Amino acid sequence: MREVLLLPERSVVLLVAPAGIGVVVGLGVLNAVSARIGHSHLVGLGLGICSGALLVLAAARPVAGLVRRASGLGEGLPYFIAVVMLTTFVFGIAYAFITVPSMTLVQEELPELIRGRVFGVLNVLVSVFSLAPLVIVGPIADLWGVAPVFIGSAALVGIVWYAGRGIRQGPEVAPS
Repeated sequence: MREVLLLPERSVVLLVAPAGIGVVVGLGVLNAVSARIGHSHLVGLGLGICSGALLVLAAARPVAGLVRRASGLGEGLPYFIAVVMLTTFVFGIAYAFITVPSMTLVQEELPELIRGRVFGVLNVLVSVFSLAPLVIVGPIADLWGVAPVFIGSAALVGIVWYAGRGIRQGPEVAPS
């Protein structure tokens, strides 16, 4: 946090609070729109929002540098921190859009007899696979920088979004 955001670690609240507020706002929006938009479409929307937010994060530092160099526009760091805070808020909304509808879909589609086992295995897999990005992304960011990691992550999320298109659209029915 100190190297990228130029803030002390105790300022982590600048990232966590907007994300938490974003989750609460996302849950409120979900409550209002989930009846009109299907669960799978909400997951796709959340993935799209997440991919876009990653691209905004990749561009935030260079744009803050331009703001800093422009005459009369003040220091670029407050702009950069504001963009990061706004983006973590958007990530909170995306998290709600991805997690709640996907868990609802899993719960609706699974037989009651195996639901507990499936959720148990799912939680273990999420825990195991959450470690891999932490181990892999750090050295990549040290080697190439933070912005390329965000761009690569946005591309990966975009690929997941694109791959899930068929699920969101449903099977194609041949005309009779």
